[in-house]
Amino acid sequence: MKKIFALITLSAVLFAEAVPVFAKSDFEDLAIGVLGTVINEAVKSGTTKNKTSTKKDSSKSTPTATTSTTTDENKSNSEPTTFTEKQDAALSSIGLAIESDLQELGNNILAYNKPTKEFKLTKEERLTPDLDDYENEVRSTPSPIMYSRVCVKGKTIVLGSAKKDKKFTADFIITGEPDFPPQGSRSDVGGNAKTAPRIYVGQNVNVLENYVGMSIENIAKIQKSETGTIIVSSESFIFSKLAYKDGKVAGLHYHTGYNLNSSKAWDFVKQKAKELGLTFADELY
Repeated sequence: MKKIFALITLSAVLFAEAVPVFAKSDFEDLAIGVLGTVINEAVKSGTTKNKTSTKKDSSKSTPTATTSTTTDENKSNSEPTTFTEKQDAALSSIGLAIESDLQELGNNILAYNKPTKEFKLTKEERLTPDLDDYENEVRSTPSPIMYSRVCVKGKTIVLGSAKKDKKFTADFIITGEPDFPPQGSRSDVGGNAKTAPRIYVGQNVNVLENYVGMSIENIAKIQKSETGTIIVSSESFIFSKLAYKDGKVAGLHYHTGYNLNSSKAWDFVKQKAKELGLTFADELY
């Protein structure tokens, strides 16, 4: 600003010396005009300088950092929240195949291995709910089931039931045994379940994921399953579950509630499952 006023003053003095013959009023008007021009030019010069300075400073400013979502957040947001019809059918086929393989394994273990424990059902245990009064849990009809048998083979437990003939059928199987179950004949299943990939303990879960077309974590999330488990098949009184850990199948569990079994047999199964550290030990009846 000092430079601007000095320039104005100098201009006024020089102009006064150069035009002494002008009238006072004319001189004042002319001087005001000249001074105005000088001031305007000075102001313009200062404004241009300020703009240049501002532009220069802004170029040095650090851009505002933007918060980016993490890869995990993006993945979570992009994951589907429901199964497509194709994915649901694929998971169902896997489940039916696992059930068939497990039940065939269980039937063979019951038939060709010495029982670990065998129980005869009491009269009370054999009573089934009356269909006419099912809601009130009235039991008066005796079931033809008379025996329960438990077989333990490695880290596999099988519970079966039989009539008087003692031809046992596997009603419950839980396994953490590597490479179990072997693929069965699957004669009791149809459609895609017959040719679905074999799923066994110790296998990489990507076999299941590739067949279904979805990560196993996302399957569990949609099903709202317990941590580390998914439901592979479920219908009235029958279900199958799969446990996974570190990208591997850790355990398989199959149960049908259509047949009766002794309460003492169930207590024994629970005890053995906990002793063997099987994943679904706490979910047993």
